[in-house]
Amino acid sequence: MTTLNIKSILGALLDKTVERGCTEEEAMAAAAKVQELLAKYRLSMADVGAPVQDETVGEERADGLAATRLPSWYGALARAVAEANGCEALAKGGKVYYVGTPLNRELAQWLLAHVNQQLNALAARYAMGRGRGFAHGYRMGVVATVCDRLKAGNAEAQRTASQAGLVLVGKQLAEVKRFMARTYPHVRQGSTATTRQVSAFMMGRAHGAQVSFGRPVGHERKQIGYSK
Repeated sequence: MTTLNIKSILGALLDKTVERGCTEEEAMAAAAKVQELLAKYRLSMADVGAPVQDETVGEERADGLAATRLPSWYGALARAVAEANGCEALAKGGKVYYVGTPLNRELAQWLLAHVNQQLNALAARYAMGRGRGFAHGYRMGVVATVCDRLKAGNAEAQRTASQAGLVLVGKQLAEVKRFMARTYPHVRQGSTATTRQVSAFMMGRAHGAQVSFGRPVGHERKQIGYSK
């Protein structure tokens, strides 16, 4: 197979995105095949006309909720979104910071804001006027389902990558953890959230399936798995 043919195949695979009508599974399979061919023929993304991304790990404050003490549900959501995008979430001064590569931080910020906007809309519709405890329990339920879906999507993406002999987020996360160990050696992850509002939590659990993980335009080639 000639280099020209390989590049044509890679270009076609890169066009297989959710935004262009493919399912998440098809898009992830195409992304894994791209990496397999790149490794086999010793090509880079630049060779096929794709932009080369900055892989330097750093930290950046996430826009959005800021408070003296962040709600436990928000912390859980921020951590799940971080993991789904190869980042670590860090709470400092009542704000969330993401540690990762520039693209991963951007994706994590976008997804956190995107999910939180939908969560606010759901809470306004189903938990408004029922008390702070109910609203908190409801939000925790929604976040619990969102976290499960993000983890399931990542696990599927990693399985797809492993079958092709690749590593997606794992390598980047290793670099992030080294950055965290150097910069924040004494940091602790947030504790597990709890609630006494069982009915509110279960309602939120059910409604969490309504949250969309649609990716921002321009980042459709990002190889992170989001389950529908």
